[in-house]
Amino acid sequence: MRKFLALGCALAFAASALMASPASAQQAPWRITAREGVVRVRQPGQDLADATLNQNLREGASVATGADGRATLENGAQHIVMTPNSRMTIAPDSNDAMTRILQDLGSLLFQVDHREASHFRVETPLLAAVVKGTTFTVSAGPQQDMVHVSQGLVEVRANEGGAANDVAAGVTARIARAAPGAIAMTVPAESAGV
Repeated sequence: MRKFLALGCALAFAASALMASPASAQQAPWRITAREGVVRVRQPGQDLADATLNQNLREGASVATGADGRATLENGAQHIVMTPNSRMTIAPDSNDAMTRILQDLGSLLFQVDHREASHFRVETPLLAAVVKGTTFTVSAGPQQDMVHVSQGLVEVRANEGGAANDVAAGVTARIARAAPGAIAMTVPAESAGV
């Protein structure tokens, strides 16, 4: 629990730093704006290589952090903070103008600008998180995938069976590999009795 709280504090600090940065054009390319430790990139059609600061990432690019690695990616008003031992891919844009991130390992903090319609989607092996604009963390692990919402509201959908729930700030949605069609919601103990 203490390790989870420390991770939460680190992610909250990173989110507050990101919120202070100015937004640019909505269609800006993804780029790596901060990195430390081992961060590797595989661009489409290229070999795996060390990430470089301010490197542009094409659709289909994968980014992975090592045990000591951290990275921040930006795309205009969208920000992703990658923690150690995480891996994600920037999926090609869909016909509905939805930004899609495929995450298969680790924890990523997302800060997404607010728009009238849902425009940002994170997909793990067990779930999809769909947002109009908010701050949330997605974790993909060996036993379960989960979404924790820091601000706003996130729709979480189970990839198997189609169950869906709206997850409010302070709440965590979990989908276990043993029950991939069920969404379990957890409210922190401090606010459960309020």
